[in-house]
Amino acid sequence: MAPPPRKAQISQEAFDAAVRENVEDFEMEEGEAIADAVHTFQLQGVDLTGIITDGRGKEEHPVILAVKDLKLAVDDNAGMDRLCEALDKLRLASAGENASIAVRNGAVENAVLACKLLIDENNASYVSTAMKTLLSLLNDEQSKKDFFSSSGCDVILNFLSRHDDSSEISMLSAAVIASSASGSEMLKEEFMHLKADEKLIKILRRYVENAEVLSSACDALKALVSPDDSNVLASNAFKNARTIWKAGGVNAVLETASSNRKDPTLLVTLCATLKAMAVNEEICKSITGDNGLELTLEFVDESAKMPNKLLAKNACSLITQLALSDANKDAIVLQGGCQKLVTLASCYSEDVSVIQEVMSAIASITLRSPSNATKAVEAGAIDLAVEMMDKHPQAPGMQKQTCHMLRNLASRNPENRALILERGLEKLIRAAKSRHASCKDASSAALRDLGLDNYN
Repeated sequence: MAPPPRKAQISQEAFDAAVRENVEDFEMEEGEAIADAVHTFQLQGVDLTGIITDGRGKEEHPVILAVKDLKLAVDDNAGMDRLCEALDKLRLASAGENASIAVRNGAVENAVLACKLLIDENNASYVSTAMKTLLSLLNDEQSKKDFFSSSGCDVILNFLSRHDDSSEISMLSAAVIASSASGSEMLKEEFMHLKADEKLIKILRRYVENAEVLSSACDALKALVSPDDSNVLASNAFKNARTIWKAGGVNAVLETASSNRKDPTLLVTLCATLKAMAVNEEICKSITGDNGLELTLEFVDESAKMPNKLLAKNACSLITQLALSDANKDAIVLQGGCQKLVTLASCYSEDVSVIQEVMSAIASITLRSPSNATKAVEAGAIDLAVEMMDKHPQAPGMQKQTCHMLRNLASRNPENRALILERGLEKLIRAAKSRHASCKDASSAALRDLGLDNYN
């Protein structure tokens, strides 16, 4: 798929000139002139991100003044207190939508330059201030390009190496890696080239009892293995995941999960990280071999007891991913996975987002596996499908995943077809097909594998 077309951009000067033209040539009031310029450029498909459109000129806008103040402090190699004061001023001025204005006017480059001046400082408070400012700016494509071109990756990893005994610096460093690498293939590659993954793994093992640090490190690892840059045709995320796995990253996440069983918020992040890392059968099998399956099924049980919707969804999603391995499918079933999933669904019968993940997990476990399909039916999967399809007719995602599951139960198990049809599921499947366009293919496939001639 080709990258999406980029919107045209203009300079602040071009926007200001359009406003002046409206005032001078068309005698508009300033507010009207600005609104007309904004409307005109938007109709032309122009991206106004980072353009000052509130009537304040560049000379008086607080964000511009803050960027200039930081630049002056950097250029003069001012004292550390002065430098940090300017960084703090920029961070506060760049809140919300103002961040894009700051970026367009050189904030990232100057923030990285300020960080370079702080590298030899042993004061963690100074370093923390600098990274918090960077975090406030790294929100869009341009900011990440500026961060890359300013050698920001080197600076952050330098900070991390020099201050790895500081939990706050470790957390902020990982947060900068996560924020900058998300959606940016070039920054993923640069961080991997600089072996950021190895430093993140050390963080996981060093701060095993610090949930904030662990969560930040997991977010960073997840960013490095997620193919989320729409501007590239192919990502190295798969290769990154294998590199991190070989370096012990998957094992470190599993150890972290084992040591933090009672922290559901952290467990959600750990499940999502493991899922992102489990990109092939080899890694999926290694997760199971390192007690990962037992942990995941334990999380399913715990999320049913708590209850905790996010943990339930992420644990089911991880099971779906682990079932990429046929060996894992059988292991999940042998450890009572089907019954645990059906039980979980009964605890969240009103929440279609959880039910959808449960159906997806059972569908994955039973794919091309007649024996597992039999176990799923024995666990109550057909009854669950009847109840949920009837109860939530307006939930297309859940209906679609249920159709996938029913197809897998029936395709290689003729004995299950009669059971499914006896429960009236043909009518529910056809209703999903007619009601939701997104269900059409899954519904047709389910009807076909149930042996019905008029599946189309």
